[in-house]
Amino acid sequence: MSSIEIRATRDGWRVCYGEELVSMAREEAIAFQAALDYCSKLFLRGVRAQVTLDRSAIRG
Repeated sequence: MSSIEIRATRDGWRVCYGEELVSMAREEAIAFQAALDYCSKLFLRGVRAQVTLDRSAIRG
């Protein structure tokens, strides 16, 4: 199963599929929606994927 990762950065959120940048967003909810949209596109091509959220960059 493939993985789409939402990564926190100082400036917002990065949505990545492997090393490929899929989308960037300022808000977590927008990034999550972009990840789900990309997951749907992959599914239509027969690729199963899961979405993971990495908030480690914003933890104090």
